[in-house]
Amino acid sequence: GIPDEIGAYVILKDVLTPLPVEVVNFKTSGLIGAVFTYGIKKAKYEGTVPGKKSSTQLTAPVALVLRCADGTAPTEYQLVPLNIKSDSREFTEAKVGWTGAKAGVNDNAISMKFDKLSRNTYKATLPDLKRGEYGILAPGALASANGASSGKLYTFGVIE
Repeated sequence: GIPDEIGAYVILKDVLTPLPVEVVNFKTSGLIGAVFTYGIKKAKYEGTVPGKKSSTQLTAPVALVLRCADGTAPTEYQLVPLNIKSDSREFTEAKVGWTGAKAGVNDNAISMKFDKLSRNTYKATLPDLKRGEYGILAPGALASANGASSGKLYTFGVIE
């Protein structure tokens, strides 16, 4: 089926299932180290999601379907591996140092190739995801970050 609402979905047993949406809290880390090293050591802007794992756990291959807003390309969504901490999952969104800032998930984002299903609806099959937690960062999450809870992440885990 084709989803009616904007969002990220997976196909489970031939049924289109919405991925859970979790709120991302953005924070800075390493700022003092960056100051004392005159920016040689970079400060990080990190996204944090509460909990050790998503409520949706899948087996590979993962069939992902995105329904995008008008004017939004599927490549604006970023698939990121989440690092599991004691009570949360994290990813680095930006790095800032004396040589400048690098925004975006950069080296950690996982490439996805999309096939168009219909207007604003795309499918990607991800056969090589390893065991772990993942999130799909919605477009504009960093731009809307304001120190409080901001941005959303569609989350899932892969179990072997």
